Amino acid sequence: MIVASFLTKNGLLHWKKGAAWFWNTLVDANLAFNTMNWQWVACCGVDAAPYFRIVNPVT
Repeated sequence: MIVASFLTKNGLLHWKKGAAWFWNTLVDANLAFNTMNWQWVACCGVDAAPYFRIVNPVT
């Protein structure tokens, strides 16, 4: 979640690119969990709220 938040909010990476990389890299990847978590962090899923969903790695 921290990586997804950093890449989508700070790095301005599209969530599909991050999801595709994790899908190809992880041995135990789950399509539904991976896709929905990236959408949730990028705030473009079914419960989007883009202005306050930023994961802070320090706290």
